[in-house]
Amino acid sequence: MPNVKLQLVLIAIVIGLVTAKQSKDENNDSFGCEHQTVRSQKATIPFCGQPLFEDPKEPHRATSFIFRPAKSDDHSPNHFKCLGPEPLRKYCCLPNRIKDNPKHYQSSKAVGGHCVRITKYSEKESVVDLPR
Repeated sequence: MPNVKLQLVLIAIVIGLVTAKQSKDENNDSFGCEHQTVRSQKATIPFCGQPLFEDPKEPHRATSFIFRPAKSDDHSPNHFKCLGPEPLRKYCCLPNRIKDNPKHYQSSKAVGGHCVRITKYSEKESVVDLPR
């Protein structure tokens, strides 16, 4: 009988660790745009950027960029997620400036005057201004 109790305790610990990791991963993926601004205007529209690396001679240099609307996060109504293959970048953009359908841009600079990039350092959100 002691082995059964020990097994149950170990199973509970493993389940707790897995659940905590999933929750942490989900929180790290979501972002919000309620406090972001571009040129003193509210940047409330969440977008996801995906750099494309299509030049085999320069595999680490992005040749173009796809922007897509971010998906709602089921766990928080004011937070969003970027879904798709890595690398993905999070942006908050001015309303009505970026098309709602996937579009190729030559670089992230093409949306620099309309969006700010959201990054995480030490689990704190910070804003990186894009070049114009």
